[in-house]
Amino acid sequence: IEALQSATGEPLVFYVSAPAVIDHSGQIWLMNDGSSDTARASEVPLHRLLSAVQHCTSHRKLLILDICWPQPMAALGEFSDDITSLIAAQHSDIDDPGLVILCSCSPGQLAWTLQCPRRSVFGFFVEQGLSGQADGFGSSVCNGRVSVDELAAFVAARVDGYSRQACPARQTPLRLGSS
Repeated sequence: IEALQSATGEPLVFYVSAPAVIDHSGQIWLMNDGSSDTARASEVPLHRLLSAVQHCTSHRKLLILDICWPQPMAALGEFSDDITSLIAAQHSDIDDPGLVILCSCSPGQLAWTLQCPRRSVFGFFVEQGLSGQADGFGSSVCNGRVSVDELAAFVAARVDGYSRQACPARQTPLRLGSS
């Protein structure tokens, strides 16, 4: 997170893939991979990450949050399908027209995983999109670059399509911001 403060004015893409919980005060915590009941010292509150992204010098920022994993960690907080609602509320409090947040699912939904362990459906399609498959998606112009609009549309279409066919409920990624 500290590296965000030294980011240049170049566009920023920051991808976070981690389970998250909501603590008893309503704060979202990003958990590390080896979280245990006593590992709170290495966890990161989401508001700290959002603040760091907001205050970095880049004028165009894409924060990709793959944090709505369906796994409870009751001792650290409660898993909730409301994480995306809290993210949307926190985003509305941020005055940064250059910030776009792409969340793995919409409010009230869970993020699904592929058969491979430790791999989210959302993360898989984000990777495909960033590797070039999203270039021109939703438009007829392929220019060798993937825009935020193209990536968001590609990921939303692919994740929603996959979840309709292979998951017990829909997963529709949510885009916050319009930069």
